[in-house]
Amino acid sequence: MDYIHNEKKEERIKALQALQRAKELEAEKIKKGYEYAKYGKIMRLQKKYTTVRKEYLKNKSLNGYYKCQGCGKLVKNIDVHHIIKRSHSSYFYSDPRNFVLLCRSCHVKCEGTTEEQKQLNNYYEMLEVKETLTEEYNNLPYYLK
Repeated sequence: MDYIHNEKKEERIKALQALQRAKELEAEKIKKGYEYAKYGKIMRLQKKYTTVRKEYLKNKSLNGYYKCQGCGKLVKNIDVHHIIKRSHSSYFYSDPRNFVLLCRSCHVKCEGTTEEQKQLNNYYEMLEVKETLTEEYNNLPYYLK
């Protein structure tokens, strides 16, 4: 009798182990699928951003030079600053309204403290744009955020 009882107990243990392993495999598949989807989304965002950025720079070019919106200097190498960072919202990552052309020194100031940011000529314009975009983002349906 004990032999039959132990045999059934072992069968149940094996079945539970198999079920646990199946759950682990399913969780791995879901995780890999999520990572792939996340990576795919980043790649699509990057591709769209690159295209929009090139077009934006082409429209803002003055014979190969660009006007810094922070200090007004004409420079050959310009940075495209995002008013709302991608880490805060990827929704506006490739939206030209979110772009500001800044020379390197102004871009460094823009990433610095509030006092350094206030030295930029367009600081208050950037704040207004940020408020507008943030309000628009807050009114989006949850599935687009």
